[in-house]
Amino acid sequence: MNALERARAGRLHILGIMEAALPAPRAEMSPFAPRILIMHIHPDKIREVIGPGGKVIKRIQEETGAQIDIDDSGEVRIAAVNGEGGKRART
Repeated sequence: MNALERARAGRLHILGIMEAALPAPRAEMSPFAPRILIMHIHPDKIREVIGPGGKVIKRIQEETGAQIDIDDSGEVRIAAVNGEGGKRART
């Protein structure tokens, strides 16, 4: 039981140090943090987002730096290296 008590004391000590450094979660992530956004569109609109030969989706990806994946149900997943690129791709 001594080992468990020591482990608990060590864990609480580390958590105390962590809380002193960051007492609460940040209100918003860093604008430079990678983001994954999920949105839904009507399945009939998928063709418009992709465009002829994939031109529209490729242009969005090139301009924003985001990776866009659309499934047949209309779920759109946007993975961006920063918040601004993700917002621009979503728009």
